Amino acid sequence: MIRGETSTSTQAAADAIRTLFAGKRIERVLLVTPPDADAELFRLETAKRGRYTNYPPYGLLVLAARLQTQGIDVRVCNLNDEILQQCQRLDDDKELAFDHIWQEKLDIDLADFRPDLIGITCMFTMTHSSLRNICHRAATADVPVAIGGVHVSNDVYRVLDDIPTADIAVLREGEIALGNLVAYVNGEATSDGL
Repeated sequence: MIRGETSTSTQAAADAIRTLFAGKRIERVLLVTPPDADAELFRLETAKRGRYTNYPPYGLLVLAARLQTQGIDVRVCNLNDEILQQCQRLDDDKELAFDHIWQEKLDIDLADFRPDLIGITCMFTMTHSSLRNICHRAATADVPVAIGGVHVSNDVYRVLDDIPTADIAVLREGEIALGNLVAYVNGEATSDGL
Protein backbone atom coordinates (compact mmCIF):
# COMPACT_ATOMS: atom_id res chain seq x y z
CA MET A 1 0.00 0.00 0.00
CA ILE A 2 1.40 3.36 -1.05
CA ARG A 3 0.66 6.48 1.01
CA GLY A 4 -1.99 8.62 -0.58
CA GLU A 5 -3.05 5.95 -3.05
CA THR A 6 -6.76 5.26 -2.58
CA SER A 7 -7.36 3.26 -5.73
CA THR A 8 -7.05 -0.50 -5.60
CA SER A 9 -5.93 -0.76 -9.22
CA THR A 10 -2.54 -2.18 -10.05
CA GLN A 11 -1.91 0.67 -12.49
CA ALA A 12 -2.51 3.30 -9.79
CA ALA A 13 -0.07 1.51 -7.45
CA ALA A 14 2.52 1.26 -10.23
CA ASP A 15 2.18 4.98 -10.99
CA ALA A 16 2.55 5.88 -7.30
CA ILE A 17 5.68 3.72 -6.99
CA ARG A 18 7.24 5.27 -10.09
CA THR A 19 6.61 8.73 -8.63
CA LEU A 20 8.01 7.78 -5.23
CA PHE A 21 11.25 6.29 -6.58
CA ALA A 22 11.62 8.76 -9.47
CA GLY A 23 13.44 6.30 -11.72
CA LYS A 24 16.03 5.29 -9.12
CA ARG A 25 16.96 1.66 -8.55
CA ILE A 26 16.95 -0.05 -5.17
CA GLU A 27 20.42 -1.44 -4.53
CA ARG A 28 20.72 -1.05 -0.74
CA VAL A 29 17.99 -1.62 1.86
CA LEU A 30 18.30 -0.78 5.54
CA LEU A 31 15.94 -2.87 7.70
CA VAL A 32 15.24 -1.49 11.17
CA THR A 33 13.87 -2.97 14.38
CA PRO A 34 12.74 -0.15 16.69
CA PRO A 35 13.10 -0.32 20.46
CA ASP A 36 10.18 -2.25 21.94
CA ALA A 37 9.12 0.85 23.87
CA ASP A 38 9.69 4.57 23.64
CA ALA A 39 11.62 6.59 26.22
CA GLU A 40 8.51 7.31 28.27
CA LEU A 41 7.69 3.63 28.82
CA PHE A 42 11.25 2.30 29.12
CA ARG A 43 12.60 1.50 32.60
CA LEU A 44 16.39 1.32 33.03
CA GLU A 45 16.17 -0.79 36.18
CA THR A 46 14.10 -3.41 34.35
CA ALA A 47 16.64 -3.50 31.52
CA LYS A 48 19.61 -3.79 33.89
CA ARG A 49 17.94 -6.83 35.50
CA GLY A 50 17.67 -8.41 32.03
CA ARG A 51 13.88 -8.49 32.18
CA TYR A 52 13.18 -7.00 28.73
CA THR A 53 12.99 -9.35 25.76
CA ASN A 54 15.68 -9.12 23.12
CA TYR A 55 14.77 -11.56 20.40
CA PRO A 56 16.78 -11.74 17.19
CA PRO A 57 15.00 -9.81 14.41
CA TYR A 58 13.91 -13.03 12.69
CA GLY A 59 11.36 -11.38 10.39
CA LEU A 60 13.86 -8.83 9.15
CA LEU A 61 16.45 -11.55 8.62
CA VAL A 62 13.95 -13.44 6.44
CA LEU A 63 13.38 -10.24 4.45
CA ALA A 64 17.13 -9.72 4.18
CA ALA A 65 17.68 -13.25 2.88
CA ARG A 66 14.99 -12.78 0.24
CA LEU A 67 16.39 -9.44 -0.90
CA GLN A 68 19.92 -10.84 -1.04
CA THR A 69 18.74 -13.50 -3.51
CA GLN A 70 17.74 -10.55 -5.71
CA GLY A 71 21.24 -9.07 -5.50
CA ILE A 72 20.28 -6.36 -2.99
CA ASP A 73 22.78 -5.25 -0.34
CA VAL A 74 20.98 -5.36 3.02
CA ARG A 75 21.86 -4.16 6.50
CA VAL A 76 19.82 -4.87 9.64
CA CYS A 77 19.80 -2.17 12.31
CA ASN A 78 18.48 -3.59 15.59
CA LEU A 79 17.74 -0.53 17.73
CA ASN A 80 16.09 -2.61 20.47
CA ASP A 81 19.33 -4.55 20.94
CA GLU A 82 21.36 -1.32 20.81
CA ILE A 83 19.36 0.18 23.69
CA LEU A 84 19.54 -2.98 25.82
CA GLN A 85 23.29 -3.42 25.22
CA GLN A 86 23.95 0.18 26.24
CA CYS A 87 21.93 -0.36 29.43
CA GLN A 88 24.23 -3.21 30.46
CA ARG A 89 27.32 -1.01 29.92
CA LEU A 90 25.88 1.92 31.87
CA ASP A 91 27.09 2.56 35.42
CA ASP A 92 24.29 2.39 37.98
CA ASP A 93 24.56 6.07 38.84
CA LYS A 94 24.29 7.25 35.22
CA GLU A 95 21.15 8.32 33.41
CA LEU A 96 20.21 6.54 30.17
CA ALA A 97 20.15 8.79 27.11
CA PHE A 98 17.49 6.57 25.50
CA ASP A 99 16.62 8.68 22.45
CA HIS A 100 20.22 9.73 21.85
CA ILE A 101 21.32 6.06 21.73
CA TRP A 102 18.92 4.91 19.04
CA GLN A 103 19.13 8.18 17.09
CA GLU A 104 22.93 8.01 16.95
CA LYS A 105 22.92 4.36 15.82
CA LEU A 106 20.29 5.01 13.15
CA ASP A 107 22.07 8.15 11.93
CA ILE A 108 25.37 6.26 11.65
CA ASP A 109 23.78 3.43 9.67
CA LEU A 110 21.96 5.87 7.38
CA ALA A 111 25.12 7.89 6.68
CA ASP A 112 27.42 4.88 6.34
CA PHE A 113 25.14 2.57 4.34
CA ARG A 114 23.24 5.18 2.27
CA PRO A 115 20.16 3.02 1.63
CA ASP A 116 17.80 3.42 -1.31
CA LEU A 117 14.92 2.15 0.83
CA ILE A 118 14.40 1.96 4.59
CA GLY A 119 12.16 -0.78 5.97
CA ILE A 120 10.95 -0.58 9.57
CA THR A 121 9.08 -3.35 11.35
CA CYS A 122 6.53 -3.20 14.16
CA MET A 123 5.11 -6.34 15.67
CA PHE A 124 3.05 -5.04 18.57
CA THR A 125 0.78 -2.10 19.31
CA MET A 126 2.90 -1.17 22.33
CA THR A 127 5.76 -0.41 19.92
CA HIS A 128 3.69 2.03 17.86
CA SER A 129 5.15 5.22 19.41
CA SER A 130 8.64 3.89 18.89
CA LEU A 131 7.80 3.07 15.26
CA ARG A 132 6.51 6.62 14.72
CA ASN A 133 9.71 8.10 16.22
CA ILE A 134 11.98 5.89 14.11
CA CYS A 135 10.04 6.71 10.92
CA HIS A 136 10.31 10.41 11.64
CA ARG A 137 14.08 10.17 12.08
CA ALA A 138 14.54 7.82 9.09
CA ALA A 139 12.63 10.20 6.83
CA THR A 140 15.45 12.72 7.20
CA ALA A 141 17.51 10.48 4.88
CA ASP A 142 15.24 11.57 2.02
CA VAL A 143 14.62 8.05 0.70
CA PRO A 144 11.35 6.10 0.77
CA VAL A 145 10.36 4.61 4.13
CA ALA A 146 8.40 1.34 4.19
CA ILE A 147 6.76 -0.05 7.31
CA GLY A 148 5.48 -3.53 7.97
CA GLY A 149 4.89 -6.18 10.58
CA VAL A 150 1.87 -7.54 12.40
CA HIS A 151 0.87 -4.19 13.93
CA VAL A 152 0.92 -2.47 10.53
CA SER A 153 -0.96 -5.29 8.78
CA ASN A 154 -3.66 -5.37 11.45
CA ASP A 155 -4.52 -1.65 11.31
CA VAL A 156 -2.83 -0.18 8.24
CA TYR A 157 -5.06 2.86 7.73
CA ARG A 158 -4.81 4.05 11.33
CA VAL A 159 -1.05 3.45 11.40
CA LEU A 160 -0.49 5.37 8.16
CA ASP A 161 -2.73 8.19 9.40
CA ASP A 162 -0.58 8.52 12.52
CA ILE A 163 2.80 8.19 10.77
CA PRO A 164 2.96 10.68 7.90
CA THR A 165 6.64 9.93 7.27
CA ALA A 166 5.91 6.34 6.17
CA ASP A 167 5.58 6.15 2.38
CA ILE A 168 4.74 2.46 1.94
CA ALA A 169 3.02 -0.17 4.07
CA VAL A 170 4.08 -3.74 3.38
CA LEU A 171 1.26 -6.02 4.46
CA ARG A 172 1.14 -9.68 5.48
CA GLU A 173 3.97 -11.83 4.09
CA GLY A 174 6.60 -9.14 3.80
CA GLU A 175 9.30 -11.14 2.07
CA ILE A 176 7.00 -11.70 -0.90
CA ALA A 177 5.57 -8.17 -1.06
CA LEU A 178 8.89 -6.41 -0.48
CA GLY A 179 10.68 -8.66 -2.96
CA ASN A 180 8.03 -7.89 -5.57
CA LEU A 181 8.27 -4.16 -4.88
CA VAL A 182 12.05 -4.16 -5.29
CA ALA A 183 11.84 -6.23 -8.48
CA TYR A 184 9.26 -3.82 -9.93
CA VAL A 185 11.19 -0.67 -9.01
CA ASN A 186 14.34 -2.19 -10.53
CA GLY A 187 12.56 -3.03 -13.79
CA GLU A 188 12.86 -6.78 -13.22
CA ALA A 189 9.13 -7.51 -12.92
CA THR A 190 5.80 -6.24 -14.16
CA SER A 191 3.24 -4.55 -11.96
CA ASP A 192 1.28 -7.83 -11.73
CA GLY A 193 3.09 -8.73 -8.48
CA LEU A 194 2.23 -5.49 -6.71
